[in-house]
Amino acid sequence: MQNYIELRKKRDLGEILSDTFAFARINSKPLFNILLKTTGIFFLLSVLFSGYYQYTNLNRLVTEDLATFGISIVLLMIGSVLYYASATSSIFAFMQQYLDTKGKVSEEPVIREAKSNIGQMILLSITAYLLL
Repeated sequence: MQNYIELRKKRDLGEILSDTFAFARINSKPLFNILLKTTGIFFLLSVLFSGYYQYTNLNRLVTEDLATFGISIVLLMIGSVLYYASATSSIFAFMQQYLDTKGKVSEEPVIREAKSNIGQMILLSITAYLLL
């Protein structure tokens, strides 16, 4: 069984699909562990803010309280930006470590790299939100 998949080579569509699933099968467990350690808290915050948003949205239909509804939207946006920025930073760091070490990814350098790049990803996410 092949443990390393060369990522930077030209492929046709069938090879792209088969290599994608092979990469996911081989690296799903280490990537999931890294994502759990780097984005777990942000995911829980995003879920909590989403629940609060849904609660205030239902409450707004009854009481028409726009202040708490506005706060819930801002909290939901902050939670989603933090979660997506941390997930993107972690996946990019994992892929870079995978390329640099020819498939022998260790968690500590990936987590360190992801944490160092999360600020840039947050700024990039905010910029993308403003442009959209």
